[in-house]
Amino acid sequence: MPQEWVTQQLAEMRAALVEPVLRLVAIRDTGAQMRGEAAPLLRECFLVADDKEGYELYFDAESNDFVLAYSGNPPSTFNVRGDAVGCFMAR
Repeated sequence: MPQEWVTQQLAEMRAALVEPVLRLVAIRDTGAQMRGEAAPLLRECFLVADDKEGYELYFDAESNDFVLAYSGNPPSTFNVRGDAVGCFMAR
């Protein structure tokens, strides 16, 4: 990855950080859930970043990792999990 791209992503992440707040999130991490063939799990997760372009980053305390979600009501995950920076950069 070019250093300029990484630097830009980190700047965008800093700008997207929010005061953590609990929100109900639709966990759609399996293929069946993503295709709508199985119901999502609903779980409270902490919103930690919002890029205001359709992606939100959450901390999932139950699985002890970060997860990227599409903005919505409720927000919906799509199986992008791991560390905060890696998930944010996967947008």
